[in-house]
Amino acid sequence: MKSKSTYVVGVLFLFTTTAAHAQTWVPLPGTVCRDGSSLGYTVNETEGSTDLLVFLQGGGLCYDEVSCAANRATVQQRDFTGGVFDRADPANPFATWTTVFVPYCSGDFWVGDASDITIAGVAGLQQFHGRSNVAALIASLTASFAPKHIVVAGSSAGGYGAALNYSRFAAAFPSATMQAIDDSGPFVGAPALAPCLISAWSQAWGLGSTVFANGATDFPSVFAEERTSAPNVSFGIIESWDDYIIREILGRGQNGCTGTAPLDGTTFDEGLSALVTQFSGGGHFFRFYYPGVQHQTLWYSAFDTTTRPWGDGGVEFLSQWVGALSQ
Repeated sequence: MKSKSTYVVGVLFLFTTTAAHAQTWVPLPGTVCRDGSSLGYTVNETEGSTDLLVFLQGGGLCYDEVSCAANRATVQQRDFTGGVFDRADPANPFATWTTVFVPYCSGDFWVGDASDITIAGVAGLQQFHGRSNVAALIASLTASFAPKHIVVAGSSAGGYGAALNYSRFAAAFPSATMQAIDDSGPFVGAPALAPCLISAWSQAWGLGSTVFANGATDFPSVFAEERTSAPNVSFGIIESWDDYIIREILGRGQNGCTGTAPLDGTTFDEGLSALVTQFSGGGHFFRFYYPGVQHQTLWYSAFDTTTRPWGDGGVEFLSQWVGALSQ
């Protein structure tokens, strides 16, 4: 790290401590949650470590009355202690790393940039600034850390955030070895993600000025741009074949965006398989698809217990797969 347990935003020194695993909240001035408040991040430092895990939290999305009702508009949780954050877990490959936990409060998969948006049925004007919040995060991290190895990961909405922003971290830390891990944020295209649904998200979140600025109209195309921008970064996607939460989200795009039932499993599975077909060529793309309806694994006990069939009647544990990817 650049300095012993001292974190910087711009020129402001926010916290100083020398504890072996000090946990520190670092505000990010200029960031914007959906309700207009600001966010920050929690650092849990291993003194002397040059390995850095940056984790983007998930928590739904906001583009209409139904979705916004289930999405937090401000910071509600500042840390986790399970899964990849469990320092006492011998199976955790990040147990000795410095970790950064970034709460999610923008409702836009960390990719939006739109101010004062009116959503019918939702009180007040909504602020969707996940993309610029990532920029502020990166600026703070580069001022405070000089890692030799960095992993950018996220779960659910944070998984989308990791998948659709990781090249920006790679550009900020060009001398570091880097991997990116997307847990339960499957950036599938049509028909799994209906054009009317991605259009609704784009209109609310201002994606035309962010991830769609270069002409992309769906998330696989954005991910292709990420791959081109950071060709040497190994990327891993983790997803269950029947993720019920994601299928509920995608189901609302069916029947011309009048759908009320979860997306059918066949269409969802085909969407996951299409990502492998499109991106597995050329290396640096890895997937851990596993049976069941599980949503999210990295941040709690499922990290140790999730398996997929492997070999002749055996299984592979997720923690082992993540450990191998993160070398």
